[in-house]
Amino acid sequence: MKRRVALKVLAASVMAASLPAVGHAEGFPDKEITLIVNYGAGGGTDLSARVLAKGAEEFLGQPIRVVNKTGGSGTVGPTNIAAAEADGYTIGIASFSPMAVSPHLTPVAYSLDSFDFILGHARYRSGISVGKDSPYQTIEDFLDAARSGQEITYAATDTLTKIFMAKLQQELGADFKAVNYKSGQESVTATIAGVVDFNLEGPTNVVPQVKSDNLRLLASVSSVPWFEMPDVPTIKDAGVDLFVESYAGLAAPAGVPEDRLKVLEDAFAQALNDPEVQKTMSGLGMEPAYFSSAEYRTLLEEGYASMDSDLEIIGLK
Repeated sequence: MKRRVALKVLAASVMAASLPAVGHAEGFPDKEITLIVNYGAGGGTDLSARVLAKGAEEFLGQPIRVVNKTGGSGTVGPTNIAAAEADGYTIGIASFSPMAVSPHLTPVAYSLDSFDFILGHARYRSGISVGKDSPYQTIEDFLDAARSGQEITYAATDTLTKIFMAKLQQELGADFKAVNYKSGQESVTATIAGVVDFNLEGPTNVVPQVKSDNLRLLASVSSVPWFEMPDVPTIKDAGVDLFVESYAGLAAPAGVPEDRLKVLEDAFAQALNDPEVQKTMSGLGMEPAYFSSAEYRTLLEEGYASMDSDLEIIGLK
């Protein structure tokens, strides 16, 4: 759950001077590139991929067609990427869960070695939020209640959330009970209604409800505060050395010539450095975050290795 790779959070003023010009590969690209998104049209992953692709077109000089390949908890998209011709003309989203978590839970037709990673481009964040009538006014109130052993219910929507909560339970000697929901919107609605005591959702679902005074964000459970609400502490600030994050990046089938991969990495890094691209992604609740190709592979390899033991904690391995 704790990263050991260096994260480079994007800021236009910081990156502009250090980014290289887009690399050169003889005759590449000379036609349309397909970018496969592993989640449905209209969601944060899809919309951020589209705005990033639009920005990269300027540097590549060719159009990028976004195609949604959904299903299998996000594994259908990577399956299609891995099976494509390794010529650089088919790339796609390689997000953390389908790369590092799902292969432990279900048979998939790929491994990390099936891909050449282009870059990492975004971080998904989450936080502990409670309803406006909750007795927990601060993260300290929440942690004190958890340490007392009283049963506290939470909305669970994904495996990473359950792993984090299992570790937090061990850390605090708490009694957390998961109530499963299919989406972040459902879990937020249940929290507002008082069906559960809290949720661990991201900014897209939480910030509007905080602004409407329906929810109260107690803490970020990511490694950093939310930029939307910078005065809210992280759970680490409250003395709990845990965090949970997920990431999105781009990959190509393994075997793409290195000079073509360099063209793609440079083009998408330049696009990610565009303030308008960053603004749009941030508005979707996704924090623009740059990882080089090597850094993103390391992040996924370490995540995959840690999941081997982490999934045992919640009885899924």
